[in-house]
Amino acid sequence: MSLRAAATDPVKRHLLLTGFMSFILIGAQQAMYGPAFPALRESFGLGAGQVGLMVSAHFTGAIIGIIGGGLAMPRFGFRRSLALSAVLLLLGALAVAIAPLWSLALIGALAIGLGFGGISIGMNVLVGLGFGARGAAALNLLNALYGLGAVLGPLLIALTLPNYRLPFLLSAVAAALLLVLLAKLAEPEAPSTSPDTSVSALWPLLGFVLLYFLYVGGEVGTGTWSTTHLANSLGPAGAASVTALFWGALTVGRLLAVPISIRFSAPRVVIIAAMLGSAALALTHATPLAPLGYGLAGLFLAPIFPTGLAWLQQVYRAKAAQVSSIVIASANFGGVLIPPLIGLAIEATSTAIIPSLLTLSTLACLGVALIIWRGRG
Repeated sequence: MSLRAAATDPVKRHLLLTGFMSFILIGAQQAMYGPAFPALRESFGLGAGQVGLMVSAHFTGAIIGIIGGGLAMPRFGFRRSLALSAVLLLLGALAVAIAPLWSLALIGALAIGLGFGGISIGMNVLVGLGFGARGAAALNLLNALYGLGAVLGPLLIALTLPNYRLPFLLSAVAAALLLVLLAKLAEPEAPSTSPDTSVSALWPLLGFVLLYFLYVGGEVGTGTWSTTHLANSLGPAGAASVTALFWGALTVGRLLAVPISIRFSAPRVVIIAAMLGSAALALTHATPLAPLGYGLAGLFLAPIFPTGLAWLQQVYRAKAAQVSSIVIASANFGGVLIPPLIGLAIEATSTAIIPSLLTLSTLACLGVALIIWRGRG
């Protein structure tokens, strides 16, 4: 059954609609912070270091929300857990929109992060399980719409500056609309909560944790350091446009992965994507080919995150919520730890090391994916 055929089922159609709105909302919300920084600094009289605390508060909340969501869903159900997350995002966005004090705005960002994390884990698991064999295709589409939201969020800030408060208020309104959709969401059969602590069950989970730590670290590392790598050869504006190309290709790649993930198994898609992504990043060693390499890397690496989740849920179907929360939380730690380590390596050597480190990160992903695949027979 194709996604289009599955969507004729009113239950699945409503699930897709709710998932689409959820991911456009959280994508837009997360991408608003950076563009709003100048207005926030002016409004509260902040330095660059102080305003950056808003992103730290958001990501702290997101990690807690992801882990908490994974624990809450089996006990309280998807609908109630997601509704609580939407309420937290609503209250957090409203707090940032009306906060007279910087401390209250930071509390709002923390609440937004809690809601973000809960929605992210909840919808990824619910859509993956709800679409069964077509879970990888549905998750690729869902995460592509996150990318669309990440484009719309900064545009909304740009249209309303210097009034940064209005976009956050609109996020609160969107979260309220999401609550309406969640109220009509069908609750799937509750998964088993009895833990499987056997070695055969734990080893693949450790593999997925490492896979996602490396993948997200490499993805964020590419988005963070590609501009620095090319700044001398292309200039700041040209290098920044290559970084934008990488992120844009990542979104397009997830859309293109929808039909591919219907035809091929999730492990095969992840492994081939890591192979092609490694080859694309290897091209960035040659400066004339670097823009092409970064663009192709975004295109090829795009399916790994959503398709890997579908693979994980196939392996641990009865424990999908719990294991997905562990894996996605580890992915966030990869995004926090690996880019600064690349920065330290640059300080010790030069920017010429960037392509090698990014390529090695993706090759390590490939190696881990192959080990998981062979271990599962």
